[in-house]
Amino acid sequence: MVTRDAVLVMAGGPQTEAHEAYLHALSAEIESRGLQEQVVITGYLPDELAAGAMRAADVMLCPQEAGTGSYTLQVALGYARPIIASDLPCFIFLEEAAGCLLTFAGGDAQDLAAKINCVLGDDALRQRLSDRALAYAGEHTWAKVAERTVQIYEELAQPCSTRYLSEGSPGSLDPWNPGSL
Repeated sequence: MVTRDAVLVMAGGPQTEAHEAYLHALSAEIESRGLQEQVVITGYLPDELAAGAMRAADVMLCPQEAGTGSYTLQVALGYARPIIASDLPCFIFLEEAAGCLLTFAGGDAQDLAAKINCVLGDDALRQRLSDRALAYAGEHTWAKVAERTVQIYEELAQPCSTRYLSEGSPGSLDPWNPGSL
């Protein structure tokens, strides 16, 4: 159970008929539990309203069940929001490599609540996650990805001897000499 007064804002809208059915079931469950004050479903938000929702969030939750190239996650990183994500390999990688989010055991509501309480109750942790999220987003812009892609293509376009051999350097890799590999 989340121990601090909090409002869960579910920003975005359904994209398929199955999502629409899920949204109706979820809305009914929220109402039956009397949680209308604690859970707000916004529906689709244009970029300018989504930006305000991001800035207002104390923490972003990404409880996904499958790995995706989540635009929402990328936006949250760019807005330097602390993020708690399910323990999918792509999110575990970000947690371990960049320290820019925390993961919880997917499907485990108690673990998610514990992580929410931890982040909301620890200003230093929240700031550290925010700082690392912004740093990660800054290093992974489209411009930097494009720059690195060009570098890789330029390296691959070099003749094999240029890539693998350096005149006069001992221990050079020679693809034509198995003993050097």
